[in-house]
Amino acid sequence: MSLEKIIRLPAKLFYMLAAAIMYMVFCFYVWISKRKIILLVNTTGNLGNVICTYSHVISAAHKCGRTAYLLNSGLHYGYFEPIDDDWLSRFPQQTPLFNKARLLKYFIATISRHSITFLKYIPDTSFFATVMLNAPRDRYDLNSSEFQSLLQSTSLLVLSGYGFRDYQQGKELKPILAEFFSPYDTVQPAITEPINKLRERCQIVVGLVIRHAGYEDYNSGKYFHPLEKYIELMEKIEHCFADKQIGYFICSDTDQSQEHFKPFAYYFRAQADIENRFSLALCDYIVTVPSSYATLPAFVNDVPFYWIEDINDEPHESKFVKQRFVFDYPASS
Repeated sequence: MSLEKIIRLPAKLFYMLAAAIMYMVFCFYVWISKRKIILLVNTTGNLGNVICTYSHVISAAHKCGRTAYLLNSGLHYGYFEPIDDDWLSRFPQQTPLFNKARLLKYFIATISRHSITFLKYIPDTSFFATVMLNAPRDRYDLNSSEFQSLLQSTSLLVLSGYGFRDYQQGKELKPILAEFFSPYDTVQPAITEPINKLRERCQIVVGLVIRHAGYEDYNSGKYFHPLEKYIELMEKIEHCFADKQIGYFICSDTDQSQEHFKPFAYYFRAQADIENRFSLALCDYIVTVPSSYATLPAFVNDVPFYWIEDINDEPHESKFVKQRFVFDYPASS
């Protein structure tokens, strides 16, 4: 065993012990209250991926009437006020014992991640069961007969991983998700300002997402495109809506040279995780490579997507499709 592992061992043992105590507390609570709950732990990926998974688990919890505990949310504090308000990040929302307890939420998120070390060794029972997805591309259908059987037979159900999906998210879920994932009021002006400015001089606002960070390696660089290719695509979109004045809300996870955008009516903003996602939801159309980046707010607002599978393709208005569920992209969902 390396020296580094030896140094980290006490901390790892502490977190595992804390996780064991946490599960015992949840078991005792479920046994006493006779309630059935879902615990979501160890949700991997960036903010968009996590939001995507949360929304699908919330959908399943809403259908079956269970309370879902999003225990990983402490790692993404400061984005959504309803989630930050509750130290256990429960759905449906409940009055919290502690309000905006950031350090406590982070601690719970940390120990929930460590709990997967021993969860895989605990056999399923009629009281306690786990569903663990080990690979990022693993998918689990929350409408499957297996999951429905678990809901019927198990009081405490633990889900670990990213790929939990409800492919039958109903329209009634949209206002529920909109309320649960509400940004802080302080960022609302930054969300609406770019779109309002574009609408003053344009008839249609197209949201263009330029994904560069990490995309050179993701899927062998299939969806990494130089800025010049995006400019060519914008020119094609101009022809697609030739009878309309087009404005572009352009957002990116890295800074871009704005010299290339000058022939167009545009508003560019880099990074700004929450502001950009919700500004995109106010656009008339969204153009992006396969990405969970803005899929939840766009699903809630019924914004049509054009998925860039081949950036050399000709876009057409008929290719813009609305999301049937959050991240409705067959190859990635």
